[in-house]
Amino acid sequence: MITSEYPLEDQDFLLDCDLVLLSGGDPKLGMDVFTERSIVEDLNELRLMGGVLVGVSAGAMLLSKFSWPLNETGECYDENGVIQTFKALEMVPMIFSAHDEENNWKDLGAALRNICTINIHRNPNRNLKGVGLPFGSAAMYSAKDSSLTQLAGKKKLVSIVYNDLSDTLRQSVLKK
Repeated sequence: MITSEYPLEDQDFLLDCDLVLLSGGDPKLGMDVFTERSIVEDLNELRLMGGVLVGVSAGAMLLSKFSWPLNETGECYDENGVIQTFKALEMVPMIFSAHDEENNWKDLGAALRNICTINIHRNPNRNLKGVGLPFGSAAMYSAKDSSLTQLAGKKKLVSIVYNDLSDTLRQSVLKK
């Protein structure tokens, strides 16, 4: 649990962990807390030292390159209808969305379109892939071979890719 303080003994404890679980909630709130308390750097250091980070729902979204707010009202769009994305922990080279299959991954598609079209000719994220994690599913990412494998769940993971030439989103079931 993250408290209002992040004393040195908590930092030492975190850096000595073998596994850290990032739970659900609002990814924006979580990222703000991690940033304000300088926990982001420690999570990166832990990962580089071989520690494992596991994300559940919003926690999985935090492991992504980018995310968006999931507040009580469900509002993550501004007054112009543009989704409000932010840089997340960037532990995996993709964007995760959790249990939004009822809406056909609308927010994930909107986030991809928003991120991929910013300064499109010089945008390092223009080929970013989105992955929808259905309710009850589990997946594992391997940095060694850049693979994502579904571990559990009746519904398959969904891959979404933005095509900037046709301004379309292509959705498919993840094969692995």
